[in-house]
Amino acid sequence: MELKPGIGIDNLIFGMFEPDVMALIGDPDRTFTNEDDENEVIYQYNALKMRLTFYRHQERKLGYIRCGNSKITYNNQPLLGQPIESLLATTLKDFQPWQTDSYEFFDVYTHEEKYIVLNVEYEEVADLELGIPFEGEDGYKWP
Repeated sequence: MELKPGIGIDNLIFGMFEPDVMALIGDPDRTFTNEDDENEVIYQYNALKMRLTFYRHQERKLGYIRCGNSKITYNNQPLLGQPIESLLATTLKDFQPWQTDSYEFFDVYTHEEKYIVLNVEYEEVADLELGIPFEGEDGYKWP
């Protein structure tokens, strides 16, 4: 399961439509609308430990992925469960700068240009989020 910044994860490519995703990985275990944004429809896949967000205002294209699957890699290097400082210094060293936000029990590292979010607990990456990068004021940079 390879992270492809700006593109997606493995064969899940930003801009795919819901039927194409379901043909690729099957029906979701759960579907819901984001209570904070009615334009976002979220498909949850328990076995894959992934949530896929489709944007209604963009013809229901795949635009955001949250992944907690321990098999996620970048350049064949594991991402989850890795010490954050080591990961940023080695595997993700080409992605700079990172913005860091600290909360009571976790930290969030964000790379805005590639729209990568690393959620960190106990100084290790717990899960990650990947979004379609923005282009201009109101657009997305679809692959």
